[in-house]
Amino acid sequence: MPVRQNQPLSDFLKKEVHLEFNGNREVIIEECSGILEYTEQQVRVNTANFILRFQGKNLQIRTMTHDSIILSGHIDRLEFLF
Repeated sequence: MPVRQNQPLSDFLKKEVHLEFNGNREVIIEECSGILEYTEQQVRVNTANFILRFQGKNLQIRTMTHDSIILSGHIDRLEFLF
């Protein structure tokens, strides 16, 4: 996503997604914009530049705010979809 001429750099950097994993049992996703799909086997999360697809077993959204999600369960796979 290119920076527009009148757009502050901080606005551009704020849109970068931050993922923090605790093993393969929990992930904190910051700077996301919504959930596209949610089952116990698959969760798709929308971000500014791509979609994150988590696959596994017993996936659960533990916490959700306007721009972050805590996902728990047994995470087997993560894909970045452009």
